[in-house]
Amino acid sequence: MGMDMNNMDMDSTTDYMPPTWSLITGREATIFGHVVPGLVYAIGALTVALVSYHRANNLPPGKSFMEAHVPEKDKRFLFLFGFWIAAALLPILIWQTTLGLLQKGYFDTSVDNMVIILSFFHVGVLAMLESKGRLPPDSWRRGIALAFFLQTIIMVPHSMMLAHVVQRRFHGILAFSGFGCALMMSHSVYDPTSGMAFIASLALIVLHGAWWITIGFYSCCFDMPLHHITTKFALEILGIAMASAWAVSTLDIPKKENVQGGGSEELSLWRRLQQDN
Repeated sequence: MGMDMNNMDMDSTTDYMPPTWSLITGREATIFGHVVPGLVYAIGALTVALVSYHRANNLPPGKSFMEAHVPEKDKRFLFLFGFWIAAALLPILIWQTTLGLLQKGYFDTSVDNMVIILSFFHVGVLAMLESKGRLPPDSWRRGIALAFFLQTIIMVPHSMMLAHVVQRRFHGILAFSGFGCALMMSHSVYDPTSGMAFIASLALIVLHGAWWITIGFYSCCFDMPLHHITTKFALEILGIAMASAWAVSTLDIPKKENVQGGGSEELSLWRRLQQDN
């Protein structure tokens, strides 16, 4: 009988529904505690992607995108972006701290959440310092890679300790997604000439944010069978991959003079995105 119950748990939808106060405070797997961070990830990566798209269509003559813009050379944009990250996360830090003092009488409500938030707050500070010339180029992207790595080592045990099998699956995928972000961002920093790594790093962060949001709405608004969770994740991967490919395909590729033939030839798309080896 025990085995039957376990099998039922593995195949059934969850009946977990947090109380109203939990939804407001963001404790456990709630809409506040997942949708808000997810929006920060997704909006941040999409902002950089949209700015990059505009820049790729307005490159200086003879320059590729990676030559002109990686590492980030617009100090004003870098400062404003770092300030936005820090300003978006600071209220969450204060909110979590206040809840901890009111509810438990000590510093925070969830140490793992606080460390994750602090790691990305650190990214915002790095970006602002880099914009002022106080840190080496690409320090803020190194900080992003570190933050996602820290999130991975936090989320792996966090997912294993959750009581419900569906929540364990959701958060296990979240850890996997964060590790992918850390690896791709590290590769993009290591090889700043790779346009593919630059695009993939942003796409993965958007995907990561979308999965946080999925967990948040799952916790308050709908159920999902266990065997549909990875399918949902695969669908989000496919959607973001298709959107990324479409965006790259719509870049305005300029013409350049062909000295030998006297006519013109179309620049290679990847020449515009990365340096020639």
